[in-house]
Amino acid sequence: MLSPLLGAFETDYALGNIIRNRLAKATATMEAKLVKVNARLTKGFSLRASSSVLRAPDPGQAFLDAPVDVLRVVLASILRIDLLPATSRGSRWTPERLRASTLS
Repeated sequence: MLSPLLGAFETDYALGNIIRNRLAKATATMEAKLVKVNARLTKGFSLRASSSVLRAPDPGQAFLDAPVDVLRVVLASILRIDLLPATSRGSRWTPERLRASTLS
C-alpha cells in the first residue's frame, strides 16, 4: 500500500504536478512508514518462528528440524555474538575472537 503511494508521488513529480521539495518530504515520510511496518512484520515473524520451536513438545528436535530462517530467528532471540578486535594489525582470524553470550 505504501510503495504504490510513493510511486504515485514520483509520477506526480515527473509530470510536474508537485515540486522537488514536496517529493522529498513525501519520500522521507513514506520511507519512515515503510521502516516501521517492516520492523513490525519482522518482529511478528520472529515471534511466530521462534515460538514454533520454543513451544514444541521437544524443542531440541524442533530446532534441528527447523528451516534455516527459523534457526536464525531462534538463535538471534537467545544469543549475542561479539566479534573481538584482532590483537595486532594483519593478524590471522582465530575462533577465540568470537564471544557468545546469552541475552537476558
